[in-house]
Amino acid sequence: MQVVIIKGFGVGIGSYLIALGVKETPVKSVLTIVYCLILGFFAFGLSILLYIMAQRYLGVAKTSAYYALSPFIAVILLLLILGESLSLQFIIALILMIAGIFIVVNDVPVSEKRPTQKYS
Repeated sequence: MQVVIIKGFGVGIGSYLIALGVKETPVKSVLTIVYCLILGFFAFGLSILLYIMAQRYLGVAKTSAYYALSPFIAVILLLLILGESLSLQFIIALILMIAGIFIVVNDVPVSEKRPTQKYS
C-alpha cells in the first residue's frame, strides 16, 4: 500500500509541475482539486493496488500478460464508442499481442529441450 501512496504523490506532483511548466492553470477551485483527487484515486491508485495484488496471487508473468491487454481493450472500446474503422497495423498488433499473452498465460513451453551451449 505504501508503494501506491508514494507513486500517487509522485505522479500528482509531477503532473502539476508539468501543467505549471506549460503555463496551464490547473487549479481553478477547491472543487476541481477534489475531483482530480477522486479521479486519481480510481484511475491510478486502485489500478496499481489491484496490479500488485494480482502479482501476489497470479504471479508476475501472468499478471503482466493480462496487464498488456489493457491498451487493446481500451482501443476496442473506443472503436465501438466512436465508430472508427480498424487499421491493418492494429489488427496485426492485436493478433501478435494476443498470441504472446496466450503463450504466457497458458505456460506453453517454447521447446521441450534447450540445446546446451559448449564453451571452448
